[in-house]
Amino acid sequence: MPLGYFAAAWLALITHPQLDLMTVYGTRLGLPLTDHPFAVGSIYIIELLYTLPLLIGLAAVSAVCAGIAPD
Repeated sequence: MPLGYFAAAWLALITHPQLDLMTVYGTRLGLPLTDHPFAVGSIYIIELLYTLPLLIGLAAVSAVCAGIAPD
């Protein structure tokens, strides 16, 4: 299995809890020791400044993989 898959999985596992921590709902990072949700509350659940670049990047990667856009 290529190293890129492990790097992508590691990146997802590290950044996902951090992004959840930034929302107003927060995340329960302390489970099973505490049931308290930790939250910073600095971004909304659907933040356009974060979501739009992700969607554009996903569309670009999909276009390259489908052979629509040049390498």
